[in-house]
Amino acid sequence: MFVKLNDPAYKKSVKFFLITTCWLIFHLKAVTYCLLEFNLVQNL
Repeated sequence: MFVKLNDPAYKKSVKFFLITTCWLIFHLKAVTYCLLEFNLVQNL
């Protein structure tokens, strides 16, 4: 399965994949942080 790197559709899908990955990582970090903060507040 060989894909041409210059193919616009391929570039678009890679860009979409990277944006989605960054977005997911960002949100997972934010959610984890909020849960940790919540746990600290509960423990006080």
